[in-house]
Amino acid sequence: MDGKRSSGTTARSHPSQPGGSAGPALASIGRAGRYSALTAVVLFSSALLTIGNAAAKDDAAVATQGGWAYTQRNRGGTAEFMAATRADEDDVWLVLGCGDDERLTVSAIHSTRFPFPLSVHASVQLHSRRVPNRSIAAGVSQSKSLFIDPNPLRHILPLLIDDEQLFLSIPEQDGTMHDYTFSMQPNDVALKPIRLGCLNEIGDDEGAR
Repeated sequence: MDGKRSSGTTARSHPSQPGGSAGPALASIGRAGRYSALTAVVLFSSALLTIGNAAAKDDAAVATQGGWAYTQRNRGGTAEFMAATRADEDDVWLVLGCGDDERLTVSAIHSTRFPFPLSVHASVQLHSRRVPNRSIAAGVSQSKSLFIDPNPLRHILPLLIDDEQLFLSIPEQDGTMHDYTFSMQPNDVALKPIRLGCLNEIGDDEGAR
């Protein structure tokens, strides 16, 4: 990487939405609260289609909490929990998934396509206030999806999602880095199944025993 960075993607801080309950009536999605819960549902559904699986009739409805949209998908008798939050700078969604087999997936998906040429075999950079910068391998699909290697993320993801913001830098082919900021809070409801299923966290009921 040559350290170049694109203009117009300065990290910005936005306050968390009050409260922690899910539901479209309480949610505001995206940049400065300008995106409604309905918009989040539409874009999240589009993100699911990008991943390759359309919603099935036995899938749970898409719900929202703060900046997160989340749902449960059922495929072949197994459940997969998915949650997504939108970047401040562009129509880019950070999508987290957790299957019954504890298979963790982490993706960055543009609602149409990234406006710059992606490297086929890229290394994205992630950090937060508490987690120093990490370079992690990622694969590209159809110029609009980056599938980030979940293995090096599994032990630091709990710290990343506990922070107020996550910062993701994506390189284009000439090494220029494009920076995206994701507001992470609140997420206690939206990410609970992923925390319990794939991040080895203990639920409130079990922890009280």
